[in-house]
Amino acid sequence: MGSQPENLPIAATRAVERERRLTEFGAAIILAFASVVTSWSGYQASLWSGIQATDYNQANALRVESTRESTEAGQLTGLDLALFME
Repeated sequence: MGSQPENLPIAATRAVERERRLTEFGAAIILAFASVVTSWSGYQASLWSGIQATDYNQANALRVESTRESTEAGQLTGLDLALFME
């Protein structure tokens, strides 16, 4: 092992090596967790984007229907007014 200091006893060198391996293992676990969370976040974003688009289309269809009904009501009011004036 080229990075071992020459003046450390074997037990201390092993302890340092064990600590280094535990640190690397911990870092690998954290990176794996971050990868899974990132994937889940992307999945949820695409799922909610689809739901949002569906709801937007439904709201737009209701707005068009509302406008049509409002126009018809205005026309009927005008017809009633014209008949009343006769």
